[in-house]
Amino acid sequence: MLSTLNAQATPFYPMHNWGGHAANYNEMSDPCFISDEDLFDSERFPLTEDDARELDEMDAVNEVLAELDVMETHQELYHRLQQKVQELRSQSEGGIEPHGKPQRHNFTSAAHLHKPKKNMNFSPKPLYSMKQPQSKQR
Repeated sequence: MLSTLNAQATPFYPMHNWGGHAANYNEMSDPCFISDEDLFDSERFPLTEDDARELDEMDAVNEVLAELDVMETHQELYHRLQQKVQELRSQSEGGIEPHGKPQRHNFTSAAHLHKPKKNMNFSPKPLYSMKQPQSKQR
């Protein structure tokens, strides 16, 4: 089949007034206004099975997109937290301790074991090491 196109023809460049006398979309579209109540009125514009199925599919897609948005937000917060932890660790290596370390240090260094009071009713007993039975060697 032979082509009727001219390969040597000058290229077509549409002009701003190309397309007739209608210059913009408002002139081409229908000027009547339909309110949302009328547009979504099921008696006036009943939904077909295809429309209902498409709306259900769009709801499912919107739910997935909302979950994805929440997951992206959680991931962003996780990365910020990781960066903050790395900054605090690098500062602690430089001599500045993070907020939690001094409290932990004070907790371990403080005497939390209750020492027996020395009074008349207390008789100190010597601490003996627990003797384990020795296994007999053959």
